[in-house]
Amino acid sequence: MQGVPRRKDTGETTEGEAEGGLTRFGLRENKILNGGWRIMMGIFDVDYYLMEFYGDLPQTHKQYCMKPRQFDSLADALNWLVAVGIDPDVEDDRIVIREVLESGHSKPVWHFSGWHWSQDGDDLLPEGIEQGRLLGHTRTWYEELMEEY
Repeated sequence: MQGVPRRKDTGETTEGEAEGGLTRFGLRENKILNGGWRIMMGIFDVDYYLMEFYGDLPQTHKQYCMKPRQFDSLADALNWLVAVGIDPDVEDDRIVIREVLESGHSKPVWHFSGWHWSQDGDDLLPEGIEQGRLLGHTRTWYEELMEEY
């Protein structure tokens, strides 16, 4: 299907990606994760997912969080967080996972943000992206950690 982005790891479109239509300029407008929109011409593959760390994580988890990490899929990134035991502080830590296209363009698709970070959008994270959930969880990771706080 021309104009629909395909995940490099599976070749499938994700829920909502195939929705959309042609704009008045003949470009395809596709809905993607977390309600964002991307204007596309042709097929773009997600090249990788980039996980970035902010707040105290680079100091408290030096072995894992000193630099951004790259993953083949969003699921791989989320599973890694659990496997290595990352436990962000609900006050001032932030984890942002970006979808990076072959063109080099990127868009945040998942995040954990402590309460010191703006929830109304900022330079790292546009407005409207909700707190992220770990795979198989019904509540956000922030909600789960706040319960333990």
